[in-house]
Amino acid sequence: MTEEILNISTGEAIITQGEEANGFYILHSGKVEVIKDGVLLSVLQQPGSLFGEMGGIINKPRTCTVRAKGPTKVIHVMTTNLKEFIQKNPDTVT
Repeated sequence: MTEEILNISTGEAIITQGEEANGFYILHSGKVEVIKDGVLLSVLQQPGSLFGEMGGIINKPRTCTVRAKGPTKVIHVMTTNLKEFIQKNPDTVT
């Protein structure tokens, strides 16, 4: 498992619907919008919010696009075992 902190600019896509999954993300600061087939599903702004995990869980391409709604910082976690990560880091995610 590896982690990297990414600074994302307003409007930049963090995840694009249909791309291959490669880990998941934890919102550190800022705000992101979750879009599926052009429809806004939700806005995440709570630090610790987890997103992008479904691709790894269901072993399929990304189901949504996630885009920054302002300057945003995320932690990209490269792992194939989400359950193990959460067990080892329970205070990291909400």
